[in-house]
Amino acid sequence: MPLHSKAAAITAAKAFLKMVRVQHDAHVVGWMSDTGGEYKSDLFDQALLEKGIKIYQSAPRTPMQNGRTKRLGHTLMDKAESMWHQAYISDSWWEFVFAHATHYNHTPVAHLRWHTPSEGQGFGYP
Repeated sequence: MPLHSKAAAITAAKAFLKMVRVQHDAHVVGWMSDTGGEYKSDLFDQALLEKGIKIYQSAPRTPMQNGRTKRLGHTLMDKAESMWHQAYISDSWWEFVFAHATHYNHTPVAHLRWHTPSEGQGFGYP
């Protein structure tokens, strides 16, 4: 779900939690985030705690604690920018380009023995 503002994070998180419950018949027990603001408000914390979700946060100003997540974000941004520039489309289509880069993320990753996430089904990963 694209976030058009940091305030939209709580709506996106609620939708994500519902999707996990409905599609996977599972419950989120912990929420890890950096201290970047979009996931740091009393309202957001209250929404998680009401569902019994434990909140974990990395130390402030330590992006190295979120290495894999940061690298994935950079990889997706690079892919989206490449597609965006190659297609010569306007800025208003950015969220669709990014969604496409995210959906078609066929980049081999180390923890899947250098297979893509879609190939990872047979390696003990969902």
